[in-house]
Amino acid sequence: MLRSPLLVFSALVCFASFAAPLLAKPGDKTLVASAVYRFGGTGSNATGWVVKRVDPKHAEKTEYWLVTATHVLTAMQGEKATLTLRKFDAEKDLWERAPLEVAIRSGEKNLWTEAGDLDVAVMRLPDDIDPAVDSIPFAWLSPASDWESLPIEAGQMVRCVGFPHASQFNPSKAGYPMVRLGCIASVTREKEPMFLVDFNTFEGDSGGLVYLETEAGDIKVIGLTRAQHFLDERYKLVYGEGLIRQRLGLSIVVPSERIRQLIESADQTEAPTEQKTKIEETVKSAAVE
Repeated sequence: MLRSPLLVFSALVCFASFAAPLLAKPGDKTLVASAVYRFGGTGSNATGWVVKRVDPKHAEKTEYWLVTATHVLTAMQGEKATLTLRKFDAEKDLWERAPLEVAIRSGEKNLWTEAGDLDVAVMRLPDDIDPAVDSIPFAWLSPASDWESLPIEAGQMVRCVGFPHASQFNPSKAGYPMVRLGCIASVTREKEPMFLVDFNTFEGDSGGLVYLETEAGDIKVIGLTRAQHFLDERYKLVYGEGLIRQRLGLSIVVPSERIRQLIESADQTEAPTEQKTKIEETVKSAAVE
């Protein structure tokens, strides 16, 4: 009579031991979402995220890099943009938005480094930003070798993080982004180093990140949301003609290997920044999936 409960208990222990590695480590998903920020300026409001790595020249220092799509930056007018950071007030038990002004140009000179053919750009941020930013470790960016060792293939479930309709819609009062689930729809690596994911992407998602969880429970950032995929149909009538744009619910993603290359090859000093004096106080909030 005692064998049955014992077998059930043993089975549950085995199942738990097997299932545990399939889940990301506690807090990792929240860290990914917290490292994604609303990034915008006059003419453009979209998404940016921050990567940190050890300074290759000074092991005791940490570098912070802003990552976004090139067209997000080029569409902005003027020399400054705003990266909407967050700050927690322990006394009030409230989250606050802490907008940070970032110099993106000096006269006609762009202060970012880009892979113009792929619509990806990076820009170094100050090492002592206040508040200290949540950021993604450089090691979480998938190198080219991950395409062979990980299941980065059609049908693989992944998540995207961004700010759809960033100029009109605030997913969170504390400034956290939206996290959505989809799968890799198509991988084309022969001629074009980009792939499609079945996210219903909107304006404002440009520059957002795409990540997956490995069977070992690790987070791998596999790419950056570049644009939506549309089907354009032209029509011609007796008294006029026009264009109908169909939304296919697909996102064009640039592999993170190119982001790694940009950060490693960029020779940049810290971008000048200025903390806005007005802090927007909000209710306490957390990044949710």
